[in-house]
Amino acid sequence: MHDCTSGFRCWRREALASLPLDELVSDGYSFLVEMLFVAARQRRRIAEVPITYVERREGQSKMSRAVILESAVTPWRLIASPARAHPQVR
Repeated sequence: MHDCTSGFRCWRREALASLPLDELVSDGYSFLVEMLFVAARQRRRIAEVPITYVERREGQSKMSRAVILESAVTPWRLIASPARAHPQVR
């Protein structure tokens, strides 16, 4: 994976059903990262289709400082969590 924060994903039904969604603790954008992390640990097949975004021309980002902080901390929390190291495929 090269872009863990992409907001658009297409999931196979069985792959999504195998995720322990009730056990995920992330919120906001980090939730997408945690879902991808668990799917990768389950050895799910993951493919990426790059998207090229036009730079923002006006306005401000929707992301708050709290969201940015959570997004920076979440990958390290997931890596360090022994319970998430090898989730079982359901």
